[in-house]
Amino acid sequence: AGEGRKPKLLLMGGDARFAARLINAAWEDAPLCEVSVADLSALAAKVLDLGTEQIVKQHHVAYEEAQTLGPALQIHVRIAEAFRLKTVQVCNVTLRDGLLAEAVSGNAWTDGFVVQILNSVRELGKRYAIDQAHAECVAENALAIFRTMKNEHRLDSRHEVVLHVAALLHDVGMFIGNSGHHKHSQYIIANSDVFGLGRQEIQLAAMIARYHRHALPRPTHADYVALNREQRLVLGKLASILRVADALDRSHTQAIRNFSMVLEDGRLVIESGRPGEHVSEKRALVEKGSMFEQVYGRTIELRPKKKRK
Repeated sequence: AGEGRKPKLLLMGGDARFAARLINAAWEDAPLCEVSVADLSALAAKVLDLGTEQIVKQHHVAYEEAQTLGPALQIHVRIAEAFRLKTVQVCNVTLRDGLLAEAVSGNAWTDGFVVQILNSVRELGKRYAIDQAHAECVAENALAIFRTMKNEHRLDSRHEVVLHVAALLHDVGMFIGNSGHHKHSQYIIANSDVFGLGRQEIQLAAMIARYHRHALPRPTHADYVALNREQRLVLGKLASILRVADALDRSHTQAIRNFSMVLEDGRLVIESGRPGEHVSEKRALVEKGSMFEQVYGRTIELRPKKKRK
């Protein structure tokens, strides 16, 4: 609410809808129903006086819902009273509606939600004193490669966000030590809470970061073996991109920026917009490009951008 304006309280959930329909019998298909706090308080008191079995018989709700109905309504009342509200709004939208909308859209993460995810990730990186300039450069590189290869990897925007997270945190294990820091990165990410990401997405980001350097996934790696075939394919597609993105800033100087990419026969050609031999980056691409070649069937070539005639 703006300055000088009272806040509004929007209630969601089966208990709130139950109360709204009892208080306002005419409420059916409207998206919102206004309920007075006084009426809600009176209903909460009545429900609390009833036993669970009486609530089930009288109001025809599931036993599990009946057990928590009274306390849930009382909590709504207490929150409304804390803000000195006379009325609350009850929403006629359910979690199922949200899941169906997500299934139809294929992507429930809005741009604003993704920004919140990445802000959380950056705060985590600061906590572990990462090289932020390098992390942002690698993330930028990874996203550019992901978008260039979209017709070949056929992954969606959620995978792009997970790759972004892994790129920003791929060196977070340096906080523990340089030796084996890719394994430390996996451990830190896997055991961190990232706003907006579920455990499966966090685990995927952790494994992508783990394979940004050194050994490729092997049957002796327990976490890798635990994945199903589809998950292994996704990991390979994203980790191979991160390896190339990291190689493009091997010197940690961000010497290669604003590059363009061209898909040629059997190659991904990266054309640098800045002059220089980029010896470290070329050597790193040779070392780390093998996984990309295995996954996508393309070698990596770094060359100066051709001058237009």
